[in-house]
Amino acid sequence: MVIELKLRKVGNSVEVVLPKEALARLNVGEGDTLALTDLPDGSLRVTPTNEGREKFTKQMKAAESIVRRYSQHAARTRQMNGQKTACRPMAYRRKSSSENRRRT
Repeated sequence: MVIELKLRKVGNSVEVVLPKEALARLNVGEGDTLALTDLPDGSLRVTPTNEGREKFTKQMKAAESIVRRYSQHAARTRQMNGQKTACRPMAYRRKSSSENRRRT
């Protein structure tokens, strides 16, 4: 889709006029904020700022969920081992001699 945009001088600035089709496609309206991103190939990308916020919020919720699960697992592991301080991750825990004997 190619849409031609008109530039209009307003005071010391220049405005970009977006047609209704572009507004509908971006899901924005008067008063909303757009982000103009410089891409490596030299082109520019126009996106609604809400899109970036929503993506960031989704990523943060996913990260918080992972941290919460890890914390709960670590707490259960400490409880089972009778430890009061934070334990090292399982990959770094030394095996006791009885554990080594059980596997052989």
